[in-house]
Amino acid sequence: MRVLFLGLLLAGCASDPIVITESKYISPVPVHPPLPTSVDLSPPKFYVITELNCESVFLKTSEDAFFAVSATGYQELAENVQKLRRYILELQNLLVFYREAIDYQKDAESQNDEQTD
Repeated sequence: MRVLFLGLLLAGCASDPIVITESKYISPVPVHPPLPTSVDLSPPKFYVITELNCESVFLKTSEDAFFAVSATGYQELAENVQKLRRYILELQNLLVFYREAIDYQKDAESQNDEQTD
C-alpha cells in the first residue's frame, strides 16, 4: 500500500508543468489635480463719509446701514489680501512644479524603455 501511494504521489508531481514567474515594475499613473478655477470677485463700493457729506451719502444710496473701517484698518485689510494673494500664487507655482517633475520623470522612464527595446 505504501509503495502504491508513493508511486502515485511521485507520478502526480512529475506531470505538473513548470511555472515561471516574472516581476515587472509598473510605475503608478500620476494624478494631475485640476488647477483651481479663477475667482471672479465683485468689486465693493466704498464711500468716504465725513461730517460734511454724511447726509448726502445716505440720501444717494438706498442702504440702511454702513460699515466703517478706519484708515489703519483698511491698510491691514489690504495687507491681508496681499498676503492671501501671495500664498495662492505660491501654491499654484508649487502645483505646476510637481506636475512638471512628474511629467519629466515619466518622459525619462519612457526614453529608458525605448532604449532597452
